[in-house]
Amino acid sequence: GSFRRRIGERAVVLAQVMATAPAPRCCSPEAAAAGPTRGSYVTSVVAGLLSSSCCALQLVANSLALGCAGFNKFLGPARPWMRGLSVLWLAVLWVASFRRGWPKRHATISTLVCVGLALLPEMLLLNGGPAMAPSTSNVHSIRLKIDGMGCEACQVHVRSVLDRSAGVVSSDVDFEAGFADLEIADGWGFNLTAIKQRLRRDGYEVLNDTKSVLEIPEDAEEKSSDEIVSRADPLLRSEL
Repeated sequence: GSFRRRIGERAVVLAQVMATAPAPRCCSPEAAAAGPTRGSYVTSVVAGLLSSSCCALQLVANSLALGCAGFNKFLGPARPWMRGLSVLWLAVLWVASFRRGWPKRHATISTLVCVGLALLPEMLLLNGGPAMAPSTSNVHSIRLKIDGMGCEACQVHVRSVLDRSAGVVSSDVDFEAGFADLEIADGWGFNLTAIKQRLRRDGYEVLNDTKSVLEIPEDAEEKSSDEIVSRADPLLRSEL
């Protein structure tokens, strides 16, 4: 009898302690009203980076002249899957926000961050813009073979270098093919050697030697190499 009585007394004391103890933060009404933890923001950032093949990190690498980090070579093929998982994550986050009554600002910020990072490659390509160069009718085309480009961020960086170069009217860079097609204005100081040096410092390599950089006319099949070189920029002809 005394044993049962002691057990009952201890049970009463334990119930009183549990009733008066504060609820854990993760289960408290205050925590529920505050919304998701910082882990949700971290998840959104990671999801956005993976969905863009770490394009933002490549931009940082470009700013530090580190060249291509190679993220897209490994993550590029999985980008559609990563974007699908990101959409699934955001859907789960929004459903949880409505069911638990979380402030919608958390889900909104997470969505903007995730979507912004995921679509960064497309935004870079859209915002590349036309090159600022002299307008002239004396224009010819050349093609450069460039090694080291692994993603859209590399492509945009290389194009920005080319577009800022003297005499370049416009450029079209394709990181997947590894080519850059340039429209060059004759007599405006185009310097291929300077471009090669600048790209090399940034971690990219122009594989053409000077003699292989020839004009690409529309009727290239009907023209000989001598005819092509004869129309090249005077500075380029001097190097040839």
